[in-house]
Amino acid sequence: MTLDGLERAVSEALGPTKNARQPAKAHVIRYADDFVVTAANQRLLEQNVKPAVEAFLSVRGLQLAPEKTLITHISRGLISLVKMCASTGTSC
Repeated sequence: MTLDGLERAVSEALGPTKNARQPAKAHVIRYADDFVVTAANQRLLEQNVKPAVEAFLSVRGLQLAPEKTLITHISRGLISLVKMCASTGTSC
């Protein structure tokens, strides 16, 4: 419940209308208390999405954990996460 509204915060950070936001191709994927945000390019994530997520969390008394926050190409980030979970046998 704490993350309810995260999708809207990310969406609003990318533009005022659906047409303005569409080129960003942004998506928020949530699982329990974790989330992944994908977008068309790194610049959007760094300049628009990350500050919006930080502001969203700050209002709730939370912050991004620097050691767990990574902006990378999706092929590196998600594959690494899957491999790490599979090799350690931990739930992710």
